[in-house]
Amino acid sequence: MSAFRLSLLAFFTLALVTACDKNSDQTVPGDNKTKMEYISGLGSPDLSPGTHPKSGQPVELNWELKTLAGEKVLLSDFKGKVIFLNLWATWCPPCKMELPSIEKLTEQGLDVKFLLVSNESADEVTSFFKPIDSRLPAFLAEGEYPSDFMTEGIPATYIIDKEGKLAAFHLGSAQWDDPSVIDFLKKLQ
Repeated sequence: MSAFRLSLLAFFTLALVTACDKNSDQTVPGDNKTKMEYISGLGSPDLSPGTHPKSGQPVELNWELKTLAGEKVLLSDFKGKVIFLNLWATWCPPCKMELPSIEKLTEQGLDVKFLLVSNESADEVTSFFKPIDSRLPAFLAEGEYPSDFMTEGIPATYIIDKEGKLAAFHLGSAQWDDPSVIDFLKKLQ
């Protein structure tokens, strides 16, 4: 093996070992997983202002959704309430991981409208929830998502205040029944 290839192999091995070092103090700016308590393998979400370009601004509420029974609902029907809008899919492992904590959050007696929105069929979503006996409020999105809810991945959670402004955004799975989330939602009520 040439000296160049050997040097290249050594460099990439060292880079891989350093990147995967659990004891590393390196952080990424904005990384909300640094130095936080983990519960059930998921961390509390970063609900700080500025996590989304639309933070503090009104979002599109004329988005038509459907219940699993096929009834049409507009997001604007819930204006005046705090809205917890979670975009997810049945095939998404991180989405499935956070569902139990969302269900526990719905049981906290908060005056919040929870909407878990998938762009899958009613049959797919119903079949997913039936064996786990979940009562999560699932809705279906048909067609394009409004630009305010376009995201680079799922799960993606938008918390909208009573005035229809984006109060918080979190991309990725999280421990939604964390006390910090409950406090945050109570302050918005």
